[in-house]
Amino acid sequence: MNVLGLTFSENRWKDISSKFFWKKDDILEISDGDISKIESLLNFLYPEVLLLAKDEKYAFVQYLEDIGFTSESNVAIIDIGYSGTIQKCLNRLVNKPVHGYYCATSHHVKHSMPLSAVTRGCYVEDGKQKFKDSRILSDSFILEKLLSSNELQIIRYFFNDEGVLDKELKIKTEKEKLALPVRNKLQSGVISYVEKATQVRNVFAPNFCPSLEIADALYRLFIENINNRENQIIKKLALDDDYCGRGVV
Repeated sequence: MNVLGLTFSENRWKDISSKFFWKKDDILEISDGDISKIESLLNFLYPEVLLLAKDEKYAFVQYLEDIGFTSESNVAIIDIGYSGTIQKCLNRLVNKPVHGYYCATSHHVKHSMPLSAVTRGCYVEDGKQKFKDSRILSDSFILEKLLSSNELQIIRYFFNDEGVLDKELKIKTEKEKLALPVRNKLQSGVISYVEKATQVRNVFAPNFCPSLEIADALYRLFIENINNRENQIIKKLALDDDYCGRGVV
């Protein structure tokens, strides 16, 4: 229910359980968009979700206006990937194309995407690998563990009692906090490489462009090494996967 922005008391869960035989800690697996197992519950909760979404939409649009997103003539988001869900939502909220540039895009990325909006995948585009045996998309969650921000996630924007735009943050679990130093070191190395590569281009070689093929191959070897033996770095990295309902993984 976290994905829908809903939180229930124990009594409310008991009521839901009695009506739909669905318990708080039940595991739900949805495959190929088949929601038949939970459709009756979703229909029951639909009015609540709409009311909540109406308030959150108003606050979120205000946030977009405050950061200049709605006034800029050409806007885009940059993300790891893969289906363009956030990009699609933003295209529904603003009256202009919102483009998206990703490490990888799946074959679903253009479903419901406006034709005027650009989507580009650096290593995998529309589910098609640009380099042989790429693992960027097939082992994408590990990539997310490595590159995700350590900042607290924003659950929603809202207007507080003073009418000021505010945000609700998701507090990290202890398991997630243990991953922060490792991820900081990894990302510091990435930033350092980008800075040095930029310096090489600006000072020595104007046409210098880091090899995407080599980067893709390095990630493939990294993944193969994880599969062949225990990897202490990855074991220390924890990331929430609430979007897929798996909690902290």
